[in-house]
Amino acid sequence: MRFIRIVHAAALLVLTLATQRARAQQSPGDSSLRLARIFGDGMVVQRDAPVVLWGWARPSSEVRASLRASSATARADAKGAWRLRLPAQRAGGPHTITIASGDARITLSDVLVGDVWVASGQSNMEFAVAGVTNAAQEIASANDPQVRHFKVPTSWSSAPETDLVGGRWDRADPQHIAQFSAVGWFFAREVRKTERVPVGIINTSWGGSAIEAWLSRSALGMTDDAWSRIQREESARLETLRATLRAKVGDLPTTDAGLVNGAAPWADPLLDDSGWRDMPVPAYWEGNGYEGMDGIAWYRTSFTLSDDELRAGVTVSMQAIDDDDITWVNGVEIGRTNGYNVPRRYIVPANALRVGRNVLVVRVADGGGGGGINARVALIRNDSRAERAFDASWKFRVSAVTLANDGQRINKIPTVLYNRMVNPLLPLPIKGVLWYQGESNANNDAQATAYRLQFASLIGSWRKEWGRASNPFPFLWVQLPNYGAPDTIPPRSSAW
Repeated sequence: MRFIRIVHAAALLVLTLATQRARAQQSPGDSSLRLARIFGDGMVVQRDAPVVLWGWARPSSEVRASLRASSATARADAKGAWRLRLPAQRAGGPHTITIASGDARITLSDVLVGDVWVASGQSNMEFAVAGVTNAAQEIASANDPQVRHFKVPTSWSSAPETDLVGGRWDRADPQHIAQFSAVGWFFAREVRKTERVPVGIINTSWGGSAIEAWLSRSALGMTDDAWSRIQREESARLETLRATLRAKVGDLPTTDAGLVNGAAPWADPLLDDSGWRDMPVPAYWEGNGYEGMDGIAWYRTSFTLSDDELRAGVTVSMQAIDDDDITWVNGVEIGRTNGYNVPRRYIVPANALRVGRNVLVVRVADGGGGGGINARVALIRNDSRAERAFDASWKFRVSAVTLANDGQRINKIPTVLYNRMVNPLLPLPIKGVLWYQGESNANNDAQATAYRLQFASLIGSWRKEWGRASNPFPFLWVQLPNYGAPDTIPPRSSAW
């Protein structure tokens, strides 16, 4: 299948690079001893719990590890896998852990003992400190060497894996904090004020992911036959999407004819758009006949201005666009913004306006998930702040199409993220889980209703699979935050 081949190639590249990094920490010239990739310099291990280490060595060889005054040994099995447990430690550090087998030796330095939290979910958890309000100030002031962060690379597998594809532990300082999970960092910062112990955040999240992808096969009750059926269904789904889009668009375009070498012929106010389709605004285009489409589409509408309004000047306010836009009035570009969650307020230059009919054009580029003008659009008079809404139906034309497959679809396939981004972490003692996901499972009422049982299953299965069914760790979550403009009329139905 095409979507599997694409992502598999990307994952293979990441795996190759990660393997090279892993080998760098071993003794030169000796690859017989390797640690799981979650272990590295600067890591945090869970306080008051056994320090569990695992990895690979020569089959049947003895592996020794030491931490402070304690030590432990294990023997690799026939395939070279080994696991050992060092005694529980009190919070503190930094310490050094040494692992040896035969002549091979690995030393982990700057190891802290504290609380380890697994932070998982979709883009709200993946969202980095670099994107927060007052990011520059937050980055400059971040300086807590007792907080460490490990980002699990986005990756997937059709079967449970025993190791991650890569990742590293970074300190909370101005050189590294920008790429930390923002939720993970602010959580760790608050916990540090009261617990006063080191905090490690393992960030295993993927934007746009659905909860099904984070559940194990056992939690889903999935057999091999069921997995094969999912692959066949995915292939059929893509072909159905292509056929549906071709029926509306014709041959699926790959190059944007509306924007050529910087010129925007589709933004021309004199363009005849009578042959364009109608599209409601606000709305996602997926819910209006373009399911599964990512790419670029153009929106056109018009508004009238009086002499008085022209003198006062106007601003175009768009609460949200998914993902990026370029906007014109009467062929004059008035603004462009990247980001699905960024409100737009474009002051229209006086030379772009005229008495009578004016044409507003918005080019929307969507890289994955929902696409379109999905929140209220209003015209604001600059002198009085009076607002008026645009017509609810706009003209719409698709200019470039990609299908929601590879990276934008694979993170919704059942169990594949659990297999590669969670299963390799299960031997590691942790304090608890932070979860920020649910938005990708709230596209309609049926999805949202199913989520109630899916989420309960995830919490219970993760506790069981981590060996904590009888002593459950905390599972803390945030979901479905306020987003976009408030509804002025209660919706007939809302999955949120």
